[in-house]
Amino acid sequence: MVGRGLPVTVKKLQEAQDKEERLREAVKEYKDHIAAGKKTSYRVVGKKYDVDKSTLQRQVEGKGQTMLEFNATKQKLTPHEESVLVRFILESADRGFPLRHRDIIQYANVLRHSRLGSTCEGVGEAWVYRFLDRHHEHLQPHWSKSLDTQRARSLNPDAVKSWFDLVEKFIVDAGIAPENIYGMDESGFPTAYAGKERVIGARGTKTQHKQGGADRENVTAVVTICADGTQTRPLLIFKGKNIKESWVKGNSINAFVTCSDRGWTDGQIGCNWLKDVFEPDTREKAQGRTRVLLLDGHSSHYTIEFIELARKHNILLLGYPVLLDADVPFVWNFWWYKR
Repeated sequence: MVGRGLPVTVKKLQEAQDKEERLREAVKEYKDHIAAGKKTSYRVVGKKYDVDKSTLQRQVEGKGQTMLEFNATKQKLTPHEESVLVRFILESADRGFPLRHRDIIQYANVLRHSRLGSTCEGVGEAWVYRFLDRHHEHLQPHWSKSLDTQRARSLNPDAVKSWFDLVEKFIVDAGIAPENIYGMDESGFPTAYAGKERVIGARGTKTQHKQGGADRENVTAVVTICADGTQTRPLLIFKGKNIKESWVKGNSINAFVTCSDRGWTDGQIGCNWLKDVFEPDTREKAQGRTRVLLLDGHSSHYTIEFIELARKHNILLLGYPVLLDADVPFVWNFWWYKR
């Protein structure tokens, strides 16, 4: 099958890189000849490597910049910052958290603002495409699949192998003890019962369909279980602006209760949970050792602040594949209890 042709921008970049490499080789050969007392000239060496003799002379004498060096000074990120970003993108994908364009923009702007201040102009969507072109040898775009499609295909041999490779690399080979391995997931529940219950209707009719209450609201439960059978305090997220007294009344399991506009988790809630629940609840058992936290690769928790907070406390984040979510047994037990 014939592969896709390279974009024009990538071809131009490759040509510039090839020219740069020829120039470096020409400079080295000229200097080596002079150091060895051999007779040579800029014209002869330049012709051999197909570079302009004047450009070669300037480089030998240490004057001026190459075109790539000049272009680098106009980039929003320095070469080192771009290298850091590439490594972070690859590391995130390797751990089960592939980044989208908007994620790359966010992380790039963090690097840029940390160097130039928060008032400097950030990067945009067009910059991401140029960035990907510059690093096409390491980075490649992929189409993501819908969650339902992923769930239907998640148990294929490649997916299973990738999962166990991930576990072996970051958990087994790293010697992470079971008491420091945690799986976290979230599930939403309506506040009113949505299952089958006994109701009264006209004799001779079949199943009675009951309309769901208009006041039903979603509550998100976040649970975290450890490989040694223990668990941290659960997180409950109600829909609202402020926490109501009824939400925390009778909180026998000491759940961490909070709220959001939709009753869903978000980046800020995720950071608060990591800082106020997970880290202190698991700190004593860890005794300074690395803790592994497995979470959904599509989770809204995975923000810059969440990542930095985890890094600060030696918490390794890994994204588990679909159908391995912690919510499967949890959801079943929850609904069974509500019956």
